[in-house]
Amino acid sequence: MFFLMNEEKNGINGYIGASAIAELTYVVVLNLINNRNIEIYILNMPSKDCIAYDEVKFWLDMKWIKIFNED
Repeated sequence: MFFLMNEEKNGINGYIGASAIAELTYVVVLNLINNRNIEIYILNMPSKDCIAYDEVKFWLDMKWIKIFNED
């Protein structure tokens, strides 16, 4: 399992920076290319102000990653 803890930073809710998006991308690619089954979760929906909002939204829509839910 991979868990990205994207909390608020600099007033941006669900902040995902360059390093975090690189790690997230790596795990997504591992699943796609190497036929892995790593569960991928992010803590919060990223803000539209994040540099990789479109990519993360696409991955969520494709169900390649999920938003963490404590329930």
